[in-house]
Amino acid sequence: MSAPGTIKVRYNYHAAEQHCQSLSERGRPAHLVSILDEEENQFVTHYGNDLWIGYNDLDVEGVYTWIDGSPVGYEGWAPGFPVGDAYGNQDCIVTYKRMWKECSGQTYCPRSWLAFKDNCYLLVRETKNYHAAEQHCQSLSERGRPAHLVSILDEEENQFVAQYTKTVLGQYEVLWIGFNDLDVEGVYTWKDGSPVGYESWKPGYPVGDAHGDQD
Repeated sequence: MSAPGTIKVRYNYHAAEQHCQSLSERGRPAHLVSILDEEENQFVTHYGNDLWIGYNDLDVEGVYTWIDGSPVGYEGWAPGFPVGDAYGNQDCIVTYKRMWKECSGQTYCPRSWLAFKDNCYLLVRETKNYHAAEQHCQSLSERGRPAHLVSILDEEENQFVAQYTKTVLGQYEVLWIGFNDLDVEGVYTWKDGSPVGYESWKPGYPVGDAHGDQD
């Protein structure tokens, strides 16, 4: 069977910093990157747009600091930035065209992706089989930002995905999600490793492999 799919990735400033800290070793603390001169800026921004850096004014509006405590001096703002909180909380910084711009510290998504809570979603119209769909999702991953077929962890997220599908395609469609029992028949897991709890089966499902592989 082939179907479109929805991709889910995690983008959150505080979660990103926590992930960095989790990679620390004794005597080697890890944080979101601090950029202290133009040479370092060119090196970091070479990796692309929409990447969190450690610069922010979360503590005091308009007073920017590095999350690792590095001294403040060099700045690499894009023209027109910073804008402050005139358009809502704009306290955290991402790379943008080899420079920097402000954005919310909550969920920040690249162009064409849709934010919901702490995640970003992209509906892919192209039809693929399940394994090819997951491979395509993974091909959209970036460093520290893995992408997979969507995991749906509660009813609110389930309704969001359904409404997103209807809005984009004009109607509800069959879409791949990350839930499957490919490894062990009858034992369902999410492709991205999310905890299993919420389920929303259509009446009469699951049916298992009584009618062939239904994984």
